[in-house]
Amino acid sequence: MTATAAPVSSGVRARTSAAGPDDVRIGSMAGERAYLDWEITLDRLELDILRCERGLEKGVDVRLDQWEPPTAISPLPGALVERASEIQRRQEAVVSRMADELKVTLRQRAAAEAIARTSVRGNDPVYVDIAI
Repeated sequence: MTATAAPVSSGVRARTSAAGPDDVRIGSMAGERAYLDWEITLDRLELDILRCERGLEKGVDVRLDQWEPPTAISPLPGALVERASEIQRRQEAVVSRMADELKVTLRQRAAAEAIARTSVRGNDPVYVDIAI
């Protein structure tokens, strides 16, 4: 049995849960459970990536759930290697985009601080006499 994917309007793909074809315990309850555990883990990672991608596109802060790596998970089933590799590629792309955005933000901040330092106005209050 293999995993099938169907597009969903949110951009996240729905998957059926079944043991991968190269799982060493094909058809076993343990093999199917291991496959399902990995699908859940990959779904969560993919959702976080989707949130980050959308946040970067819209220029808004992204709040992610606390990540706690699974403690008792089997080796990645071969049937999920391609999906995991795609998720890793997307993670790397998001990190690169975030680094680029951070550089822009730091340059803008440095420019604003430089302007503030060269301002002729000091820290003393300035009053305008409107009675004249």
